[in-house]
Amino acid sequence: MEATLIRFKKDKIEIKRGDGKTFTLVPTMFSEEDQKYITEARTRTDSSGEFWSKERAVYHLTKSKWMDEVVGSRTFNLFEFKREKIDLNKDGSLDGYLVWKRVNRGSLRKSGFPMAWEVSTSGNLIIRTFDGNGVLYEGELQFDLEDKSFKRVKGYGEINFLTPFES
Repeated sequence: MEATLIRFKKDKIEIKRGDGKTFTLVPTMFSEEDQKYITEARTRTDSSGEFWSKERAVYHLTKSKWMDEVVGSRTFNLFEFKREKIDLNKDGSLDGYLVWKRVNRGSLRKSGFPMAWEVSTSGNLIIRTFDGNGVLYEGELQFDLEDKSFKRVKGYGEINFLTPFES
């Protein structure tokens, strides 16, 4: 039988067959090779047993605010991800969705700096910004399931990591 691994449910897994029918089964009923795959796949899920995906990334980014320092820091940048499209350099081409970057140096400033964001099919966060000369800077951050934070994996930009903001 060919099926797609959907999620983990405690000590069981949920799979989806090609015809769309889903099943919840114990992993031990599969071959040794499949069990190795299931064990490896569990490392790519969050605490709820869900796989990290584009949809989950967008949900988590837009449901809360994020910061670029460790929790408890007095100075940091606060990032608010919106689902509003933006053309950063006003060239008529959309650069992604709006993310507001606001500076906190002891108190949070009301004004902010617009940046653009999108999420790749694998759930990585892409951040774009232009400098004063119109040069595009782009960085890619990958979600770390253990730390529950995004960490830069490639590209250039001022954001090395993002962690959920706790007020």
